[in-house]
Amino acid sequence: MVPLRKRLRAAWSLLRGDNKPAHATAFSGAQYSRLTADWIFAGTRSPDAEIRGDLRALKNRSREMGRNNPHARRFRSLVSRNVVGKHGIRLQAKVRRPSGLPDAEINRQIETAWKRWCLRGNCTADGMMSFAQVQKLYVETLVSDGEALLRILPGFRNDFGFAVQLLDTDLLDETFNRPAGDGQNEVRMGVEIDEWGRPVQYWLWSRHPQDYQGGRARERFPVPASQIVHDFLPERPGQTRGVTYFAPVLLRSRMLDAFEEAAVVAARVGASHMAFFKPDPDHPGFDPTRGEDPGEIPMEAEPGTFGRLPVGYSVEEWDPNHPNTAFAEFDKAVLRSIAAGLDVSYNSLAADLSDANYSSLREGKLDERSVWAGLQQWMIDGLLERIYPEWLKWALTTGQLDLPQRNVARWIDHEWQPRGWEWVDPLKDIMASKEAVALRVNSRTRICAERGIDFEEVLSELAAEERLAADYGIDLTIDPKTLGGEADPDDDDDERAGAAWEAKILSRMTGNGNGNGHHALNGKGA
Repeated sequence: MVPLRKRLRAAWSLLRGDNKPAHATAFSGAQYSRLTADWIFAGTRSPDAEIRGDLRALKNRSREMGRNNPHARRFRSLVSRNVVGKHGIRLQAKVRRPSGLPDAEINRQIETAWKRWCLRGNCTADGMMSFAQVQKLYVETLVSDGEALLRILPGFRNDFGFAVQLLDTDLLDETFNRPAGDGQNEVRMGVEIDEWGRPVQYWLWSRHPQDYQGGRARERFPVPASQIVHDFLPERPGQTRGVTYFAPVLLRSRMLDAFEEAAVVAARVGASHMAFFKPDPDHPGFDPTRGEDPGEIPMEAEPGTFGRLPVGYSVEEWDPNHPNTAFAEFDKAVLRSIAAGLDVSYNSLAADLSDANYSSLREGKLDERSVWAGLQQWMIDGLLERIYPEWLKWALTTGQLDLPQRNVARWIDHEWQPRGWEWVDPLKDIMASKEAVALRVNSRTRICAERGIDFEEVLSELAAEERLAADYGIDLTIDPKTLGGEADPDDDDDERAGAAWEAKILSRMTGNGNGNGHHALNGKGA
């Protein structure tokens, strides 16, 4: 590690124009030159040391951008819509009988009780949100603040004896830091940790630091870590607090806002001022005793009319040409880099499909959905898996869930069903799923899960439909031969060629068309 003083001296020497480098480097990214002189302050600091001084500014600016920047607001909406969806991440009880078969009745009771608790008025301490709304605000807070904070309230005064409370992350005092010693644990930015870095307590303010209402004074108090869900997306080991999702794009978004504002103002000024009245002292009829003020010059904007200017004055047109032709491309280029920083496609962030085609849209959606799926799992691991065992225990204790035993371990088996996505071309997706099931490389359960659907619910609904149709004497049988599909004539040639190639491969694999399922593909076969 080169000492800071030596690096500064080397950088200053290079800025003066010295030709000899300070020292040879094996990597170009580690060299010191006049081109990297402003890079010397990228020092080695711990993750919390990097965050501590900038946490408040990053959070405040991110929140402001979320209020006033349309693209930031859209990104928050994209996250909540794709990660949580309109129904939230749903519970699927998976209790089984001793025989190994699902216990449908027990599972139904658990899911019904959970749905009741998730209603507005039951799940939160203030009774103002449903649990789907809690999930939505939880993930949106992650985007803007970089972390989410929720308190678990066992034994709460409601029918289930259990509630949760979403907390503003400002209540976690980032200014409270304490070294370990004298029998006390270390506190980092409001989080008390043991010698292994595991949170022990969270030091919260009794009310918001900037809330001037309320009779009692603001005070800081500890809450056991068992009652707090504090979740963020760590970027380095040992990180105690989270950083806003917008951190990599805050400055660039601000500059783009200022550029767009300047362009809009220039365009407005250009639209408001069409021309100037210019005096001409050299004109023979110009009267210098009148000065440069011609008085009130009448102007009319009616079709087919012409006005007359005072003697000695002429009109000078002004065409500022704002916004110019480069505005749209520049705006799009900057917004693409912002979309890359947020790990989302440009088309989704800008709501711009003007340049999109099937292939690019497909690629962008696939990449995006892997990001949403990762955030869904983050919510399941960090939030839902913390809440559900406690809820189950208290639902059994209060009798809201009346099962043969109050043994939580007996009824705990469950899964979470997040929202899924239909494909860009549903017909192709269905046909591909059909082939995958026929080849036994996928299951109906997995296919339903990818779409955010519970396969057991589908079977139950189908059975109910069949019974209802039978009561009305209607046959719902569908001939499989009628389920074929033709290629979309609007698809590109390469898409049609790809579909034909896939069909040929599937035909060879299944043995259709040549009588031999083990036929090897060769140059002629292709």
